[in-house]
Amino acid sequence: MSSSASNGIQTVSILWTEARPKRMKRPNVDPTALSRQAGEMMRQGRAGEAAKLYTDLARLQPRIPEIQNNLGVALKAAGKLREAAAAYQRAVKLRPDYAVAHRNLSRALDEIGQTAKALPHAAEAFRLGPDDPANRNTLLEMLAGVRFSRPAPSLHTLMVALFERDDIELQRLAPAALSLVLANPRYGKPAAAAGQLDARGGGEKLITDLPPERLLFLLLTRVVIPSTDIESWITLTRTRLLDVASRSKLTSDPAAMTWLAAMAAQCQLTEYAYAVKPEEEEGLGLLVDQLDGSLSPEMLVAALFRPLDQLSLDVSRIHTSKNPVLSLLLARTFEEPEAERKLADAIELLTPIEDETSTRVRAQYEESPYPRWRSLDQPPRMSFRRHLAERFPAAGIVAPTDTSDDSTRILVAGCGTGRHALTTAARYRNSEVTAVDLSRRSLAYAARMSAVFGIENISFAQADILQLGSLEKRFDVIECSGVLHHMATPLAGWRALRGLLAPGGFMRVALYSALARARLDAVSSHLIADQPVEEQIRTRRAEILSLAPDDPARVLCQTADFYALSGCRDALFHESEARFSLPEIAAALEEMELELLGFEGPSDSVRAAYGQINPGDPKMLDLSQWDAFEREHPDSFLAMYQFWCRAG
Repeated sequence: MSSSASNGIQTVSILWTEARPKRMKRPNVDPTALSRQAGEMMRQGRAGEAAKLYTDLARLQPRIPEIQNNLGVALKAAGKLREAAAAYQRAVKLRPDYAVAHRNLSRALDEIGQTAKALPHAAEAFRLGPDDPANRNTLLEMLAGVRFSRPAPSLHTLMVALFERDDIELQRLAPAALSLVLANPRYGKPAAAAGQLDARGGGEKLITDLPPERLLFLLLTRVVIPSTDIESWITLTRTRLLDVASRSKLTSDPAAMTWLAAMAAQCQLTEYAYAVKPEEEEGLGLLVDQLDGSLSPEMLVAALFRPLDQLSLDVSRIHTSKNPVLSLLLARTFEEPEAERKLADAIELLTPIEDETSTRVRAQYEESPYPRWRSLDQPPRMSFRRHLAERFPAAGIVAPTDTSDDSTRILVAGCGTGRHALTTAARYRNSEVTAVDLSRRSLAYAARMSAVFGIENISFAQADILQLGSLEKRFDVIECSGVLHHMATPLAGWRALRGLLAPGGFMRVALYSALARARLDAVSSHLIADQPVEEQIRTRRAEILSLAPDDPARVLCQTADFYALSGCRDALFHESEARFSLPEIAAALEEMELELLGFEGPSDSVRAAYGQINPGDPKMLDLSQWDAFEREHPDSFLAMYQFWCRAG
């Protein structure tokens, strides 16, 4: 059976002899013709009529799982989610290895608020069809939005397996993974556990008494953990260990060393964002004076406060470590920065950078490349047009039916450290990606990561978007995510990119929402020139953490950016920030003759709420209606307006 790319309808060739009940007479209808007719109705948007035909087919052939699945698709499109879920349930009961039906069932259950029941079906669809992008995306999107309050052993095992993969962007899964760890009664809330251990005395118990937890190790070493609990746990632990280490030798037990190295890796990933008290600075100075240059437990305690390359570590005495976490920590401290310095020298300067705002923004990202990501989505490759046709089925995009599609020329304008650009290069078959940015140091990070992940269909260059109009090359696709709003005149940059778009080309744009960003006004600021940048950011973070739980600015504490210096600087101390409203975006699209195809994001819950209020806008393209909705729900686009458009 083959799946329709746009709506999940399964092609069915029906033979009466294969599933007809013994006492049922042959009808005077052609079931295969009925199935085709219903499928055509679905393509025409006549879901209610299609559901009636599929219901008739299901009565005639109750044991064909594809018919039950198609009935579910039609019912869901007609807004009958519970009836759709029941049809999908029948499909998977008839055929337990039916991945498409498991996926569809998980989505329907999730949309009616039964996420706990939905997740096992999403996981089963992924297990049955791991190479199907729809199965993969359904599982990852669902996991990203869920939080566990009780142990879930099978999903814990699945999460560990996901965190051990190299082809999934793990940061979005961090909150869900952490909730699985904290749902384990052996851990509870780390900060509370640390306080209890300390109350019994013995600072080393903070690490020696912790049971092994593979998922927590993976979290500490692979992602920035967006959790005030984890921050409290680490900061309390390092304070107590610093006190012990300044008075006596710490245990070099391998398990304790692994915990220390994992916590040091997390501090490194945060770029040492946690505030340090004056008495800790004093104690750290005393400890550093006692270090002998070896990779000792005391050295690792110091590495909870400062990078190893700022301590007295004697690198010549360290060749390799049998401890993989220690090896990782050393590689990130010494080998990776050296590789990036070499790559930076080889990056092409494509345009001059002369604009005053561009110069200031470049300086920011030379000091603070952002984000310093560690994992990458590498979904099964497909053509760009197929990807967009599946995302926006109502846009009339014709997707190739085989692998003979032409090469797609893609420009990623403002690629930063390369995560989005490399995901794009990895996703689209026969693509040729050019990625540009103001910051050479950011580009060097991107170039190193392209080598790490073996992605070769991408080139990097230093350039200012404002100067790209001098290029003769035209692009089929231009992606500019979270960049234009950092320019002095964002529309000038957008127009420059529009001029590089080939006829009929596609553009992805992401811009800050004025309504969503308003709640950050009270804590946003400009850096003071004669004060250390890192200390200003740490101070502001501490101020936000001290706010009342219901303070609007504490929404930042739910984001990964808040837990890393470069992310916090990007969010709160940016050199240049502009904000947009949806009416302004509508006017820009009209001026530049760009057709809106739809939003990437917002969340499913926001889309569902919008759809209930605006049933007359099923394609969700009416920006005036979205504007009215956002005014009532100002957090709807907290992660930016992200949308696709097409050249007219």
